[in-house]
Amino acid sequence: MFKQASFLTFFLSISISLCSAKLPPLEHTQEWLSRVENLAPEKADFKPQQPRKVLVFSLMTGFKHWVTPFMKDIVKTLGDKSGAFETTFSDNIAMFEKDKLQMFDTVILNNTCSKSPKRHLFFDALGDMKKAKELENNLISYIENGGGLVGLHGAIAVLSGSDEFGKVIGGSFHFHPKQQDVTCKLVTPSHKLLKSFKGSPLIHHDEPYMFKGSYDQFNFQPLLELDADKLDWGH
Repeated sequence: MFKQASFLTFFLSISISLCSAKLPPLEHTQEWLSRVENLAPEKADFKPQQPRKVLVFSLMTGFKHWVTPFMKDIVKTLGDKSGAFETTFSDNIAMFEKDKLQMFDTVILNNTCSKSPKRHLFFDALGDMKKAKELENNLISYIENGGGLVGLHGAIAVLSGSDEFGKVIGGSFHFHPKQQDVTCKLVTPSHKLLKSFKGSPLIHHDEPYMFKGSYDQFNFQPLLELDADKLDWGH
């Protein structure tokens, strides 16, 4: 996982504000990109001991989120401006071969939604479950050996058909109620990754994802907690 808290705080804030499918798409303009560049931090809080390389993987076989190209620009801007990392973009499933993964310090899954009901992006791309499981195991081994993993919005549905991957990422996509204003409470307000919220809950319009599988074990440390009592559960 990254240690550069300053740009991660910004990353968390701006990615959450964009990830909504029902809201009218933003215009992907130079003006928008200039705003991102102005907001991005000049440097990371922690200087890496060596240059970091990040893979942004954006293949979608299921629902296509319109925010995907925006997120690519945000990641690249954060890395370029702060000097914290170098960004590589790909939609090529071959990037999950062992030798390719070892080229990167972190993999960012950018809205990598898979098809229902199988919910296995690698199988969707290859049509071969044996090879798909090989690539899945490569990714799991990469993470177990210290590689970083970041999932943006629809990425939770990348391998929801895999219990093994669900244990790694903390759960599997189940469903989401209709889009609405959601309230996210700060679990640890003093945490550096939450400093931009200044102790106040995050309220935004989005589709609140519900998880299943290994999520029930709660084997992770949340920073934000959805206020379920305020949700409209109607469909």
